[in-house]
Amino acid sequence: GDASDSSMATDTGLATGDDSGIDAAMETGGDDGGGDDGDGGSLVCSGDMYEPNDTEVTAYPLGSIDECDTSGSTLTAVSSGTADVDWYEYSGTSTLTCTADPTATIDAAGLEVCIFVICAEGTTTIASCTNGSPSMSAAGTPGCCTTSTTSMTAQMACSSTTNAANVYMRVQQPSSNMCVPYDLAYHF
Repeated sequence: GDASDSSMATDTGLATGDDSGIDAAMETGGDDGGGDDGDGGSLVCSGDMYEPNDTEVTAYPLGSIDECDTSGSTLTAVSSGTADVDWYEYSGTSTLTCTADPTATIDAAGLEVCIFVICAEGTTTIASCTNGSPSMSAAGTPGCCTTSTTSMTAQMACSSTTNAANVYMRVQQPSSNMCVPYDLAYHF
């Protein structure tokens, strides 16, 4: 799919907490703009309201939050099969009163969540990944990935006096090809 695809299905049923129609609304062979693997097996899943967000460049903007953990949030979305990659981005600001520790928690088993970090100034270093493994995005952005539903933290540092950074989160299905609703909790 591409970002100009206007045949994406959306459904507000998930906004009210009703996910009973997710499997019934699934169709194979359609293109929801998800993924670039060209396999033609993309799924159309109801409730995937953040599309198009299939690349790091087209990541859905979540605004700006500071590094105090209470400034985080949770979003509800749907992974539309193996061809759908969901990207989200927020700007992490530094107040110097809390510690920058980008963290993400996904509640759906079988999905992979990644955190990639680009410092606003200086060089980005990911010292370690708590409950995850070091990874690089296709664009060369350093970060961490996990398939666990346990909170994952990217222990980051910037070579400047501030730890302000752009944080990218990626959600995808490594193996199954189904409509999978998920909640993604995050903080900087």
